[in-house]
Amino acid sequence: MGKTSHEKVLEHYLDREGQLSFENLEVDYSWSFEGANTKYLTHNIHRYPAKFIPQVARRIIQENSERGDIVLDPFCGSGTTLLEARILGRHSIGVDLNPVAYYVSKVKSNPISPATLEKQWSEFSKKLRPEARFSRVTPISLSDKILDNLSKWIPEKQLLDLRRLFSLILDVSHEGFRDFLLVGFSHILKNCSWWMMRSVKPTRDFSKKVPNVVATFTRHIIYMKKRNNDLWQILKNTTSSVKVFKRDARELTSFISDKIDLILFSPPYVTSYEYVDLHKLGIIWLEQVDELKSIRKSFIGSRFADSDKRL
Repeated sequence: MGKTSHEKVLEHYLDREGQLSFENLEVDYSWSFEGANTKYLTHNIHRYPAKFIPQVARRIIQENSERGDIVLDPFCGSGTTLLEARILGRHSIGVDLNPVAYYVSKVKSNPISPATLEKQWSEFSKKLRPEARFSRVTPISLSDKILDNLSKWIPEKQLLDLRRLFSLILDVSHEGFRDFLLVGFSHILKNCSWWMMRSVKPTRDFSKKVPNVVATFTRHIIYMKKRNNDLWQILKNTTSSVKVFKRDARELTSFISDKIDLILFSPPYVTSYEYVDLHKLGIIWLEQVDELKSIRKSFIGSRFADSDKRL
């Protein structure tokens, strides 16, 4: 049986003893994608740190799989691999423990038909108008501990409006649209709080002018709708699919039985971002948890893994 192209490439970098040597390594600048647009389609519907460059994922998928193959990303994050695989006619499976990643990946790679989305949004947005008495919507009930934690980050007025908005979202019966709204909600949490936007760590800026919740949410949903509709036009005649699991990658065989053709991921590592901290506002709302200790213990590289520290 002849050698594969990958084996031939690898052989080029072996020394006389058969050990890897990088003396003959040649830099391939075609992988840099300098200046490339990394925010096309739905890639930018939710902020996410250290995103996988879409063009890198796309090229790897193109060169190492065929249409109809199944691509697995066991640390899917914001779903870059999943979306690129689907655009290329591959089926994809994503796994991530982070609830923010779970919702973003689902919404990012599974567009809603524009007609359905417009109808759902038209009905929902009416409830946000002053004349619809948004101010009288019953806020979602949260535990005293959750409220105490959130009040350290979110001004009283914005927190009350976020609770009203979240209550309306949870009442939506259309699952896909509800998930769509939850992603929009999660995205604006940092905007509508004292969170210092440019900081890579959770930092409060009490001098920040915190914007109106409904206006900020509405503006972002309109942006998401446009990106959703653009993706729908590309995928409407395809048969590729995406499945996303909010599970532990160490337990893959317990919930994935598909034959996987390609595994592609950008893994979290020991010195990586503390994703629980960076997404803690979203996690608190989406998971309805009053502390993040148990979630931190499950994340790779968490400095809180063996600590009793809490949010």
